[in-house]
Amino acid sequence: MARTYKSYKALVFDFDGTLVNSISAHLQAWQDVMAGFGVYMEAESFRKYVGTSPWEICATLAEEHHLSIDIEAVTEKKARRYLEYLDRVTLIEPVVQIAREQYGKVPLAVATGNLQWVAEETLKVKGIRQYFELVLSSKDMPQSKPAPDVYLEAARRMGISPRDCCAFEDSPVGLQAARDAGMDVVNVHEFFQVPR
Repeated sequence: MARTYKSYKALVFDFDGTLVNSISAHLQAWQDVMAGFGVYMEAESFRKYVGTSPWEICATLAEEHHLSIDIEAVTEKKARRYLEYLDRVTLIEPVVQIAREQYGKVPLAVATGNLQWVAEETLKVKGIRQYFELVLSSKDMPQSKPAPDVYLEAARRMGISPRDCCAFEDSPVGLQAARDAGMDVVNVHEFFQVPR
């Protein structure tokens, strides 16, 4: 990236894997919920879902295991179970520190593939919700990541051209979504050596 993130008019952050390390909490929640359908999810196999929205994960699991389930209801149940494991969620400090530094200087937004209320609650519990002007979910857009919709909407609501926004992402689908929106992107794994 030729420009420093400090030179942009707005910053947009992915949520899971970018601002917070939440994979353990998500895995446990999925294991709890899917056990009711006789499905066990292993940690290694779960990693293939990184960057995938919860409703898409649920739909994939239903197809793979030939389950007839209510995707919305199961996704909601999993989300509520995840909130019970927030003690396992930790801040990704190098990225959060950027939000702290830039707060009040430029608009900051969250563009997540997760459910909006799940991201909101996690950010509040972890004490960083106040830094972000808005929190948007792919669930509320015409298309989820890797489509650029959630990033385009974040830029629109902030009143700033996507070309003047820098996005922070951790997953291939998220990186593609932000790039396709016309934003420059920081891959947190490369820029901060954030562990996968």
